[in-house]
Amino acid sequence: MKLIDLEAHFFTKEYVAYLRQRRASPDMIKPYADYGYGMAGAALGFAAETQLHAYRLIYSGLFDKYPGLKILLGHMGEGLPYWMFRMDYPWLSRSGGRTPLSRRPSEYVGTNFVMTTSGMFFMPAFMCAYLALGAANIVFASDYPFEKSTQAAAFMERLPICEADRENVCHRNAETLLKL
Repeated sequence: MKLIDLEAHFFTKEYVAYLRQRRASPDMIKPYADYGYGMAGAALGFAAETQLHAYRLIYSGLFDKYPGLKILLGHMGEGLPYWMFRMDYPWLSRSGGRTPLSRRPSEYVGTNFVMTTSGMFFMPAFMCAYLALGAANIVFASDYPFEKSTQAAAFMERLPICEADRENVCHRNAETLLKL
């Protein structure tokens, strides 16, 4: 009889999951509700809740247990690259929670998360992710049908990055990550 140890297989392989926001549950949306859908939805709420979930995944120790796991985050990482310095503070002071992590939380962002350009065609946001993570951790996405693909393509053409990095972001990183 042939046996496959799924946990051993999972520990040694690279797996990809896309963490995509959706409308928050009624309890989660309460702090935003008085300010309208813009605040609760795409303007802030979706990104805030997705970023919070990413933090929970990091601090849970998930990536120590499954180091090959890659999580795709839309919208230039939902702000995660911006907060990389700050997220390390609790870990450095060892007041970061009950699960000890083997590395700084920001290191998991660099090794276990890939950001997409979807719906975030803002040069400073791209440059933050690009400088924090490098071109290897960014993939092109348009956020279709919510954003126009032509707008996403035009944004990619305007970026002040070398052609090799543009090629990586536009298609090579996705081809490698998704084994296309």
